[in-house]
Amino acid sequence: FGIAALADLLREEEIDEEDDPKSLDNVRKLYGPGKEKKEGYEKPFKAVVKGNEAKGANDIWDEDEIPQGEVVPDDNDEDNRDRPEYDILYKQSVNAEDVYLNMGFKDPSSISCDTLVVKIKLPGEPLSKIDINLTESVAHVRSPKYKLYLDLPRKVDDKNGKAEFDNKTSVLKLSLPILYRSMREALEEDY
Repeated sequence: FGIAALADLLREEEIDEEDDPKSLDNVRKLYGPGKEKKEGYEKPFKAVVKGNEAKGANDIWDEDEIPQGEVVPDDNDEDNRDRPEYDILYKQSVNAEDVYLNMGFKDPSSISCDTLVVKIKLPGEPLSKIDINLTESVAHVRSPKYKLYLDLPRKVDDKNGKAEFDNKTSVLKLSLPILYRSMREALEEDY
């Protein structure tokens, strides 16, 4: 290999458009405005760009236009359902090394908590009539008598939450794992 071989690679070749079967004019001759098949090419190629796949015939929205995981508050003034009483509690899992040896990094503050517990009082409502929608930052609870749209103080794992209903006291208890965040995120959100 030498410099001459490299120069041959970089040299532009002159293309005779009349001899080139793929030139623009020749392609136009093969694929005229009519739909009949011309000689020369079997089929025209179809370029498919990733992400622009054909959507369903009945779809009116693209996937990126649909908000994911959002719950829209009910701001209907004609809806006269009561807002139920609720309590928000923080729960922390501690083990022996946290209590006796103080080796963990946990402290009594809410930053070290790992579960958000929301207790909602729904007197007179059966479990079958309660509807819950949950996202990372919103709990929306509805029943025939009550409606609650609650912005949660911390982001939670909405896929792994747990709901319990006590029939005696008519209290709905949501135990929601808190998504961990960095100290910087905690300070920016809380202060």
